[in-house]
Amino acid sequence: MVLVAAAFGVLQWAVVAADARLQESVGDRAGATVTSMAGVGSEAVSVLVFAGCALGSTRMAPGPLVASAAVPCPVVALAVWWEDRRRGR
Repeated sequence: MVLVAAAFGVLQWAVVAADARLQESVGDRAGATVTSMAGVGSEAVSVLVFAGCALGSTRMAPGPLVASAAVPCPVVALAVWWEDRRRGR
């Protein structure tokens, strides 16, 4: 459970960091629209993840399924960190 909690924390950090960068990069007039569309995209990805978990549960036990779902979290965190290093932040 500690690894699942850590992966969830990393995911939440990545989401907050991405939202902050999005807010910095768009102008004041488009901010609400862009943020809203980003939210729609995020919800669409969530539905796809839930569908993947539903399909995966027919072939995998809960432990490996949750572990495999956590794999993208460190990948996203590494990508955000790499982009920060590239931009000198």
